[in-house]
Amino acid sequence: MTERRVREVRPPWHIPKIRNVGVYCRVSTGSADQLHSLASQVSHFTQLIKHKGGWRLYDFYIDVASGATNEGRPEFQRMLNDCENYRVDTVITKDVSRFGRNTEEALISLRFLTSFSVEVIFESEGINTSETSSELIISIIESVAQAENEARSANIRWGIKKGATDGTSGFFRRRCYGYRNNANGDLEIVPEEAEAVHFIFESYLKGASLNLIQGELRQRGIPSPTGKDTWCKQSINILLSNEKYTGDVLLMKSVSLGRIGSKRERNKGQAAQYLAMSCHPPIIDKETFEATQKEKVKRSNVIRIEGVVKRRDVRYSAKK
Repeated sequence: MTERRVREVRPPWHIPKIRNVGVYCRVSTGSADQLHSLASQVSHFTQLIKHKGGWRLYDFYIDVASGATNEGRPEFQRMLNDCENYRVDTVITKDVSRFGRNTEEALISLRFLTSFSVEVIFESEGINTSETSSELIISIIESVAQAENEARSANIRWGIKKGATDGTSGFFRRRCYGYRNNANGDLEIVPEEAEAVHFIFESYLKGASLNLIQGELRQRGIPSPTGKDTWCKQSINILLSNEKYTGDVLLMKSVSLGRIGSKRERNKGQAAQYLAMSCHPPIIDKETFEATQKEKVKRSNVIRIEGVVKRRDVRYSAKK
C-alpha cells in the first residue's frame, strides 16, 4: 500500500489568537550607513510588534545582499522555510524594494507565501496581502522600483564614463602588483615587486612558459600578489597583459550592459574604452610590453580564420 503524504491545510487567512510575526530586513552593503539603517529597522519593528495586540515576534531575518535575485539571500530562504512549516503567520518588511528588486522573483515568493496563508505587510506602501487583492499593486510598485534601480545603475555608469573622459576617475589610481598608493593617492613603484614584474616579462619573452615562470618564482621565494608561496598561472597571465606597467591606464576593459545584477563581461567593442597616457611611473617600457602581447598571440591556442574562431592542433607548452 502506498504511503500517503498528508499536510495541514489552513483556511484562507485564518487568524489565530496570537500571530507569529517574522521581520525581513535587507541592506545592500555592510557600510556604516547601511548597518545604521539596519539597526533602525530592527528597533522600529521590535517596538511595533511589542505594542501590536495579537502579535508575537518570532524571528528577524536579515540579509546583507544586493537583492537582485533570491540567490545569495540565505535568511530570505530561511524565512520562506519557516512560513512553509507554519512557524510564521505574518511577514512584515519595510518596503517592496527590501523584499526583492526583481518583479518576477518577488511575485513568485508572494504567491508561495499566500499559498500557506501567510500575510505579507509592506509598511511603507501600506499593503497587506490578506486585506486586498494587491498583486497588481505590488507588481506596479516592483516595476517602479526596478526602473529606479536601473536608472540609478545608468547614473553610476554615466559617472564612471565622465570620470574616465575627464581623467578624474579613481580607477586611474587603482593599485596593482608592483605599485602602491602614496600619501597623495598617486601610484608609486614598489622596488622589490617591480623586480619580479621585470623577471616575469623578461622570462616570457625568452621563451619560458607560465609553468616555468611559476616554478622559478616559487624557487626564488617571491610571494604571489596575495602573499601565497605559489603564484597562480592566471595571475601571471593577467600581469603580462596589464598595460598599467607601461604607465598607461585603460578603463572599461569589462562592462555590464544588461539588467540589474547581470554579470560583467569582457568589453569586445560593446562600449567605448578610455586610455590615459603616462599616469604614473612605468615599470616596463612600451616596446617590451608590445612584444609580449605579440608573443601571447603567437602562443595562443585560438586562431581566427575568415572570421571563424578555431583551435590550433598543437599548443605552445613549455619552452622554445
